[in-house]
Amino acid sequence: MKERIVDEQIRLISYYQNDAVSFCRYQDADVCKQVDNRDTPHDLALLHRM
Repeated sequence: MKERIVDEQIRLISYYQNDAVSFCRYQDADVCKQVDNRDTPHDLALLHRM
C-alpha cells in the first residue's frame, strides 16, 4: 500500500476492501438505520457502490 504523508499527525493509506467485516456490519438493522436511515440491510452490490 502506498502511503501519503499530509503532516506529522496525518497519513493517508489506500482503501483496503474487506467484505467479510463490512458486509457483516451492514446486515445489522440498527446500523443501517443510523448510517443511512433505512429499514432494510444492505446487499453486497450496494455496499460496493458506497
